[in-house]
Amino acid sequence: IVYSRAIGYSYISSNEKISATNQTKYRIGSITKMFTATMIFQLIEDGKLSLTTTVDKYFPQLPNASKITISNLLNHRSGLHNFTDDPEYVTWETQPKTQDEMLAIISKSPVDFQPNEKCSYSNSNYVVLGYILQNISKQSYSKNLSTRITSKIGLSNTYVGAKTDTKKNESFSYRFLNGWEQGPETDMSIPSAAGAIVSTPADLTKFIESL
Repeated sequence: IVYSRAIGYSYISSNEKISATNQTKYRIGSITKMFTATMIFQLIEDGKLSLTTTVDKYFPQLPNASKITISNLLNHRSGLHNFTDDPEYVTWETQPKTQDEMLAIISKSPVDFQPNEKCSYSNSNYVVLGYILQNISKQSYSKNLSTRITSKIGLSNTYVGAKTDTKKNESFSYRFLNGWEQGPETDMSIPSAAGAIVSTPADLTKFIESL
């Protein structure tokens, strides 16, 4: 890291603003998928999984489970419907969900296409990859992230998020309409391995260099 500068605010309300700093942590959303893919390839390197392993070995209830491979999930070529595209998603995105509940949500939708027929971005793919990681390791996604990546390369500001806490120097997410409005706070149990990590720009730089 040769240059670092923080601009703007990590918290904005009608009567208070908290300036962002170089230590401000943000919900990194789908950049989480890079961490998940890294850990999946570690399992492959350890001989505990392969790119051709099919999903029915772990979650046979998923549609086309016997045809969908780990490679298909990684490359968004599984055909599993993206649950965040559903209109009702906004009605429950702030509510905690268990693994069984998320698998039921993903399983109820018909596939968008047959495995490897084409590519279409779907958060469902990486949520399932995270559950497979937990199934094989017998540890939570958070514990895997710590032992497999962050503790190895010294990422002290990277972890699975929860409710945003400004006392921990965590930033809320905003959108600009008539003014800055705080966005809905997705419960991290929902995106999990597809989008639940909190980090800083500096830590992400260290991660990609180490990778």
